[in-house]
Amino acid sequence: FTIELIARFACCPNKKEFWKSIINWIDLAAILPFYISLMVPRDQQDLQSLVFIRMIRFTRIFRIFKMSRHFAGLLALAYALRAGSRELALLFLLLSICVVLFSSMDYYADYSN
Repeated sequence: FTIELIARFACCPNKKEFWKSIINWIDLAAILPFYISLMVPRDQQDLQSLVFIRMIRFTRIFRIFKMSRHFAGLLALAYALRAGSRELALLFLLLSICVVLFSSMDYYADYSN
């Protein structure tokens, strides 16, 4: 992943424009925790200060947004989710009501015995 970022930076004709892209900052934030954890000695890696670094590792998830530019299927999926967001919200609301209702009924059925 580091080699990919370095290669993209080296091939970019305008270096300032490269760093203006939020995707490149996300890629950098995904790489940095690995190198920071290499610099910290093993006996000090249990410190609470490294919790922040571990949380930054979750930025790797944002690489999906980067991939969506290149795959028409992901773009179509994002469009469909955006177009049907109200219906999906209603579906999840009804599903959560059913879960609460039936789990309460199960709890009281087991509790009465």
